[in-house]
Amino acid sequence: MKKIKKSQWYHYFSILIFGIAIFEILNQRLGLGYGLIAIGYYMLRRSDFEK
Repeated sequence: MKKIKKSQWYHYFSILIFGIAIFEILNQRLGLGYGLIAIGYYMLRRSDFEK
């Protein structure tokens, strides 16, 4: 089994968070959705710095 690097983990986790955020925004939970977008963006930027 291939080991997942830390930067890949951040990348996959941010994609998951973005998906949940879109789902929450579509369900009219805007505060939670936009908060998750901010967290997802932070995780995506973090994955760039880990390389």
